[in-house]
Amino acid sequence: MATQNSPQYGSGVPQPGAGMAGNAKILFGSHTLATNLAINSTVNMFTMPKGFTPILGWLHGSDLDTGTEALELDVGITGDVDKYLNSGVITGDPFAAGNISNLAAGGIIYALNQDLCGVVPTVLTVDTDVILTFTAAAASGGTGVISVTIIGVYNDARVNA
Repeated sequence: MATQNSPQYGSGVPQPGAGMAGNAKILFGSHTLATNLAINSTVNMFTMPKGFTPILGWLHGSDLDTGTEALELDVGITGDVDKYLNSGVITGDPFAAGNISNLAAGGIIYALNQDLCGVVPTVLTVDTDVILTFTAAAASGGTGVISVTIIGVYNDARVNA
């Protein structure tokens, strides 16, 4: 049996999130939808700063689509609108279609399972906006609170660790 090491293991270089090299940060944006947004509408949620390494995250909020669901949301960045999530049709039903929620009030929570799960975490080289894109509008309803949360580590390049 072979043993393999991650690039971070035993490197001797201080790791983000440990000691003086940096620490974990939680970035989030929340938006209250007063109306049902049309297809291709976008919401700028927050900016991840240069030096931030996104590790995991969620899309969470109210059940924005009532009755027969049609709402689809992407979470990404400019130039890659579904970098973190291409939801498919979102339901408020517990444990359906990637929905890991069991909220009593019928909410949603989806893991950002695209780039954050399939690649080695990468340090951002520029400030990067996280955007929410409505790739299909809600069939009915479409109002409520929607949030994106990303957890990562941050090394401010302006500070000498």
